[in-house]
Amino acid sequence: MSENNENQNMDCVAEELGDQATTQSTVETAESLESLRQQLRDAENKALRYQADLENFRRRTRREVEEQLRYANLPLMTELLELLDNLQRAVGSSSGDTAGDSVIQGVRMVATQFAEILRQHGCTSIEASGQKYDPNRHQAVQMLPHAEIPADHVIQELRPGYILHDRVIRPAQVSVSTGPNSSTDHKE
Repeated sequence: MSENNENQNMDCVAEELGDQATTQSTVETAESLESLRQQLRDAENKALRYQADLENFRRRTRREVEEQLRYANLPLMTELLELLDNLQRAVGSSSGDTAGDSVIQGVRMVATQFAEILRQHGCTSIEASGQKYDPNRHQAVQMLPHAEIPADHVIQELRPGYILHDRVIRPAQVSVSTGPNSSTDHKE
């Protein structure tokens, strides 16, 4: 009987050791599983960040390309504005000359058509005369006192300014009023 008890005790000890090993193995498996889950969450977060960064890069690149295309004509427009200025000067200098009325009328029509083509491509003139002086849109060439025009308002446009879409490509050159008397500063 003693041998039988001994075998039973050995079986109990073996069973207990097996249970401990199983418990330890289960704990290690659970920790390993939790570690793998954390690594998976980290990898998913990293993948989402990379995906968001890629989408932001695509949007930014698309916006930059659209802007480059929108303003691709800028150098050409600035050169064409000089041509339009010359046409308008030709029309302005001929006032009162009846000898070349038909030529002047033709030049006037070409200048009008030219301005319309520029407008169709997003290039418009800046309103200046009588407007409040805006240093972003106007270039003050001179400051003069004026009895009727309030201070910081445009008296006269000396050279027209132009905007391409929403960007000033040439500010209007203007004379700006200092108010009714230049010795007293009346600011509004």
